[in-house]
Amino acid sequence: MNKPILIISDQETDHQQFTHLLEPRGYRVQGAFPDHAATLLDEKDAHSAVIMNYDLGEDKVHACLSKLHNHHSTACMILYGRKPDPENISEVLQKGVYAYMERRLIPDRIMDTLLGGLENRKAFIHILKMMDQLETEKAALKQKNQELNFINRLSSKVAYDLNWDEIMPRILDAGLMDVVNLTLFSLLYRIGDTWHLTCHAPDKIIHPDTFYDIKTDIAAKFMTLSGEDIDPAQITHTQLSQGVETRIDMSDISSYPPPLILALNTGAVPMGMVSMVPRSPTVFTQDNSELMSTLANILAMSLNNAQKFNRLRERSAIDGLTGLCNHTRFKEVIKQEFNRSARYGKPITLVMLDGDDFKVINDTYGHLAGDMVLQELAGCLKQSVRTTDIVARYGGDEFAILLPETDLKMAENMVRRIERKIADHVFEWNGHRIDVNVSHGIATTGKNDTQPNPLRQMDEQDLIHQADMNLYRMKQARSSRQKID
Repeated sequence: MNKPILIISDQETDHQQFTHLLEPRGYRVQGAFPDHAATLLDEKDAHSAVIMNYDLGEDKVHACLSKLHNHHSTACMILYGRKPDPENISEVLQKGVYAYMERRLIPDRIMDTLLGGLENRKAFIHILKMMDQLETEKAALKQKNQELNFINRLSSKVAYDLNWDEIMPRILDAGLMDVVNLTLFSLLYRIGDTWHLTCHAPDKIIHPDTFYDIKTDIAAKFMTLSGEDIDPAQITHTQLSQGVETRIDMSDISSYPPPLILALNTGAVPMGMVSMVPRSPTVFTQDNSELMSTLANILAMSLNNAQKFNRLRERSAIDGLTGLCNHTRFKEVIKQEFNRSARYGKPITLVMLDGDDFKVINDTYGHLAGDMVLQELAGCLKQSVRTTDIVARYGGDEFAILLPETDLKMAENMVRRIERKIADHVFEWNGHRIDVNVSHGIATTGKNDTQPNPLRQMDEQDLIHQADMNLYRMKQARSSRQKID
């Protein structure tokens, strides 16, 4: 018989609601008030899932998590309650909670959430069983012991990791190359609306011209898996190299045996894909097929958690008027992208834009007209940039555009596209056409006339300051010309 689902709440109506929603679907429901729940949680693996009222307080939630962890419970834990603080939810998600539901969404979300959690639990139990089996086999070969150590380390490093910017170093630190002999390891995944490709070729660096071919090949293989067509040009890419002895290009890769392709999914639709190019045809065998499957399961669970957290964070990081990133989120993103730029030696460029005489628009047509202009101006910006660029409302009528892996000339071309887009767009309010112009300031970490040494010692605050100063100079110059005219 299936194990019951434990509902922990101080409200009898919660017990009744979950019973009403779940028992007709064949689930057994056991309700418990907080004081009695501790005794029930001492019964190891007595429940397939624990659904807890987060509004009981963080102390009680953490105490419940500690009970489950101490007993090595395989129960899936789900929280519900009022609209959460993203930082608090991030903390509990990192400690093993599968999902969080707002109370008002319980009737619509409970079945999908529970099914996903139970599938997650099955994968986790599968991993534990495999690890237990390997650990109890006294006569296992050294390779099997390395595989077990790899799975242990990988689970601890990435299973509940919400930041996938550093996923490749964590996989390698866990010992991937100690258990499988690869010439190229590639990981394709999506966070938000952006597709990412991160690659590692041991003791080699991938030739820059080769990356587009790799992305094209990876996108084609993913389409075969999922049916989803990805534009290779829209995939951001990075590589982690532990040596620079030789360069690798597509002819090198093509000379090796066909890659092993594994989908990353916790449901029917793949969220990403792993591609492993072996050094010899004997690398992948029946003996290590379970290891490869477990690798994909762990990465899929981690990616699923990262995607959920990203969606939660994005909902709290959007400017309500324009739909762009807000100032707080922009500060987080520029720090992340600046660190990535410095780490991989790639330029990053910032464009600050400000509406000219925006106060005149508000004074002449009213603040509702000003809001309309800001909304349509934001649309012009979004239509003029790449999907990998970050557009934010910095404050008032000032916007910021962050351009990863972009030099000054590319940024200037993008600004010209924006200016043409704004010039062609009709801003109209109650039958009155409104003239809209913007000034801009550009700053880059890349090489330019005033900065011959790229990636000099600077941080994101320096980049913002330089762009702001260049914006100020442009506005002053335009103001001076207007006075002369």
